[in-house]
Amino acid sequence: MYLFRFAAAALTGIHQQAHRERGNEADMYRCENCFKEYEEGYDICPHCGYVRNSGKREVYMLPIGVTLRNGRYIIGKILGNGGFGITYKAWDMTLNRCVAIKEFYPSGIVNRVPGTSKVMLYAVKRRKEYDAQKKRFWDEAVNTKSFNQDNSKRNHNIVDVLDYLEENDTAYFVMEFLDGVPLNKYLKERGGKLPVKEAADIVLKIANALITVHEKGFVHRDISPDNIFMCKDNVVKLIDFGAARFTRDEDSLLSIILKPGYAPPEQYETVNEQGPWTDIYALGATMYHLLTGEKPEESTNRKINDEVIPPHELDASISENLSNTIMRAMAIDKHLRFESAQEFIEAINICLDEGKSKKKKVLSPKEVKKRKKRIRNTTIGIALAIVLAGFTIFAFNFEKQREEETLPTATIDVWCMEYEDTIYGSIEDSFDSIINRFKESYDNVTINVTVFSQEEYIDRLSEAIETGEAPDLFLSSGLDSYYLTNAYSLTSLAKNYYKDNCIFYSEYCKAYPEYRQIPLGFTYPVVYVNTGLVEYDKDTARNMKAIIGDMEYENAVTNEGESFYLKEYPVFSGSTTDYFDVQSHLSGSYVMVVLESDGFPLEGRGDFCYEWSIMAQDKDEQKVAEKLLEYLMTAYSQDVLLVQGRQNMLPLNRSMLAAYVDSYGEYEALYKYVK
Repeated sequence: MYLFRFAAAALTGIHQQAHRERGNEADMYRCENCFKEYEEGYDICPHCGYVRNSGKREVYMLPIGVTLRNGRYIIGKILGNGGFGITYKAWDMTLNRCVAIKEFYPSGIVNRVPGTSKVMLYAVKRRKEYDAQKKRFWDEAVNTKSFNQDNSKRNHNIVDVLDYLEENDTAYFVMEFLDGVPLNKYLKERGGKLPVKEAADIVLKIANALITVHEKGFVHRDISPDNIFMCKDNVVKLIDFGAARFTRDEDSLLSIILKPGYAPPEQYETVNEQGPWTDIYALGATMYHLLTGEKPEESTNRKINDEVIPPHELDASISENLSNTIMRAMAIDKHLRFESAQEFIEAINICLDEGKSKKKKVLSPKEVKKRKKRIRNTTIGIALAIVLAGFTIFAFNFEKQREEETLPTATIDVWCMEYEDTIYGSIEDSFDSIINRFKESYDNVTINVTVFSQEEYIDRLSEAIETGEAPDLFLSSGLDSYYLTNAYSLTSLAKNYYKDNCIFYSEYCKAYPEYRQIPLGFTYPVVYVNTGLVEYDKDTARNMKAIIGDMEYENAVTNEGESFYLKEYPVFSGSTTDYFDVQSHLSGSYVMVVLESDGFPLEGRGDFCYEWSIMAQDKDEQKVAEKLLEYLMTAYSQDVLLVQGRQNMLPLNRSMLAAYVDSYGEYEALYKYVK
């Protein structure tokens, strides 16, 4: 690699010298791969080594160098070609970066005169068919773009659509350029099958993408290894929404779009209902292929005679629990599959956690079917027994159950302050979302939220506590411990919820021995390395000196972030709170490092933050406040408050932290270190 770079640099210098000697008379050619310019007379790009015109290009494709949107996008080499479109590598002149552009070009319906840009219909009578397909292509662009349109809710496992336009009597959409290979090619390069951990990691990330897709009411309908992209930066992307169902009303019009082996039986029937369960089948089939090296038998054949061999019978390294999980996702009867992508994720995580904790077993489709039948029969029997036992027993049990599942009617006051250092949303919006969802289960409670500015919050809170007018539930970060002397003990909440659902339980007990506060987030010390200024080998660098050498060490440990952003120093010893600042200043040219040994002051395990306390006096208000605080610790609330709110802290909820790491891959090393 270094030899190639040296040779390319030398060749560039020779070209430039020759160009100067000829008096700048030579014409310049823009490389169709890296888009840098070099002299017209050469066939090999001196910048990237790409051989000119080496890619396969048919005469009907857009010529190299053609521009779209008034010169903004320059067309380069071909990335892919299918029945409905052509994908080109292109250069965005406005943002100076590579992009991918997909052109609507349905083969058999349109043509293009070689050397020109406009497309033409073969026959006027096919105009209606062309317009209908173009509308679907346009819907794919608009709806795929919507997945990541809100920066605060971005899903990094879904390909970004950046722009869409109509030119040349056809349509285009612009996507982020993905540097890597499709999963089907990656699988071949790895010998046809993957280790359990790697396969599970890929499937978990795609399942995370499906959560976003399904929440918007969409169904991908084409999950398979060739529509999963493995990027070189270890990010996994779900691509190609060309077969997706984008509206609820589309069921009656669904065409049979599928990939044999990955499509469930309902996809073969135009009148059968399709939904999230359709994608879960396909993702389960994909996982089956990744682990066993074999594509599952066609679902229509399985419907008649199911002879698919469970994965653990094909490979002893696959646990029976994981095998059941895959077979459950691939169940022919959609009612036996997982009900959501989140449920599928939870089942896989149970399997990956085997041996570390005794969690419940994942049932096979046959066991699920038996259980459903048993529950149904038991339910009928219990109902008859209850009726026969008399109304008194029924009423007693019902009242007891209702008391356990409901909260007393009460009104509580909640105080907090505005977000710190963020432009994403507002605390009012976040709490409205959380409380509205909380009240779906407890509609008899009233919750009044008051938000103060950062400047006045602590003073107002201190005064309220001293005068006996403290709010029932409040953000207590930064408050002197003196004011929490009479705060409600959170021991029960910590032991019953925090211990099972959040990380750092033992550290929490040490930090808050009186259990007067519950933190929702944490920060952690990390090191950021500018890879443009210093080479970094993640497999050998274990401390600061190993990364930058002795000479720069003293400067690095005292380096302020601003100097790092100005590229005056190669390393910044900061924390996770600096992540979004570093990302905005050095996007794509940095790595986050968690140092594992001496050479850097890593005493302690980071800091807890965003602590909450209860000061309610009435027992009913205490119960409501405690239940709401417990809800603030759930994955959903932490997503709304910390992830979508971008408060520069990491969620303590174990499952939310795992999802956060899936979205922001840089945190993977930290996650392994702290979990």
